[in-house]
Amino acid sequence: MCCLFLQANLSNANLEGALATGNTSFRGSIITGADFTDVPLREDQREYLCKVADGVNPTTGNATRETLLCN
Repeated sequence: MCCLFLQANLSNANLEGALATGNTSFRGSIITGADFTDVPLREDQREYLCKVADGVNPTTGNATRETLLCN
């Protein structure tokens, strides 16, 4: 299973529990305020997203970096 979210605008998206395994890629996407709680991600995608993550989801109140389990 794969999905390409290349340069997608996912600002303030609630992605809680979404399935993002396999060849899923978020390269170039805007994820300000996105909530990735319980989203299984490949480590390379998690590392990439942590580099660009910021903001807080207005619906869930969760910080994007925290939902990605960034260091």
